[in-house]
Amino acid sequence: MEKILLKFIASWCEKGQVTAAEESKKLAFQTTARMLLGFNFSSGQMKTMMESMTVIAENFFTLPIDLPGFGFHKVS
Repeated sequence: MEKILLKFIASWCEKGQVTAAEESKKLAFQTTARMLLGFNFSSGQMKTMMESMTVIAENFFTLPIDLPGFGFHKVS
């Protein structure tokens, strides 16, 4: 976990200015994936997984209608 945190802090220092909410999500996601599941994602894989998890989280309580424009259609 310490390695992940140090990697994120170093990238934040290089960027100079970061969005705290977005970077916190990335840190929490990667730490959880590593500690609980044993996965070590590359940056491309992490971006893809974060996008998928965002769609799932945003549409968790949507109506199960499989039509364009509905959240269920995006996930299915």
